[in-house]
Amino acid sequence: MEPVEQTGLEPDRKDRVADSEALETLLEKVYRGGGHDFREYKRGTVMRRLERRLYATRTRTYLEYMQFLDSHAEEYQRLADDLTLKVSAFYRSRYTFAQLARLVLPELMLSKGDRSEGLRFWSAACARGEAPYSMAILLAEFLGLRLRDFKVAIYATDISRQALHEARLGLYSAKEIESLSPAILENYFTRQGTGYGVNSNIRQTVSFSYLDLVSTKAPPFTNLDGIFCCNILIYLQKQLQERCLACCMTHWLPRATWFWGRLRRRQIVCGRNWSVLTPRQRYKRYIRRMGDLVFNGPGS
Repeated sequence: MEPVEQTGLEPDRKDRVADSEALETLLEKVYRGGGHDFREYKRGTVMRRLERRLYATRTRTYLEYMQFLDSHAEEYQRLADDLTLKVSAFYRSRYTFAQLARLVLPELMLSKGDRSEGLRFWSAACARGEAPYSMAILLAEFLGLRLRDFKVAIYATDISRQALHEARLGLYSAKEIESLSPAILENYFTRQGTGYGVNSNIRQTVSFSYLDLVSTKAPPFTNLDGIFCCNILIYLQKQLQERCLACCMTHWLPRATWFWGRLRRRQIVCGRNWSVLTPRQRYKRYIRRMGDLVFNGPGS
């Protein structure tokens, strides 16, 4: 992300940082007026992103920005797009994807007695599509010719409609795919101008849709084999982390494998969620969490 240009607004910045009440009022307004719930996102992340919108709208304080929202309804979505971090990459956590191929997929395939069940994954906070496309490519690599025997469905959701639009196109610059091997590029991408496009057979396995994970209470998908949430949990405050994890445990993941990515070990504290696991599951979770890799749901 390009740094925000330093302007005459800087003296007011300290006042805004100190004015926590105004910030809370603004986030409540965004939730009520725009339907986007950022009230329990980490405050440092929220304030840094708000700086971009204050600069763009030439407002100096949170109060002025709230007044701007009253007369510019389209600003709610622009704010949501800026507050939604779209920092991602293909195989962003290479360790996680390597362990997925080495440990999770072989065990998963053994459990699939009936191939008609298919393979179902969910990529939460998918940004511009790098994570779900990485999953699709990994499955294609792992299954090889067997891929045609399975119905593969990868559901990818995000709160940013702009990011979802770009993800559906599947177009990436040369810099964005520079970490991929020549073999992956040759097999799963097509050169388009100065960039690359994801091949149609990979794009067809991924279904993109809008979802505000923070506000969702009903399970969006069922019978999942795995869920990636590497791009979202690290930006939430502890209470919201716990709520999302509890909802996943209770409703979404009766038997799926849950991928956190490489998180700092103290970033996520599940609180009461720990008590819903059996001793065996607690041990399994502890061992896997030490590698910051995956966690099998309560039904595993």
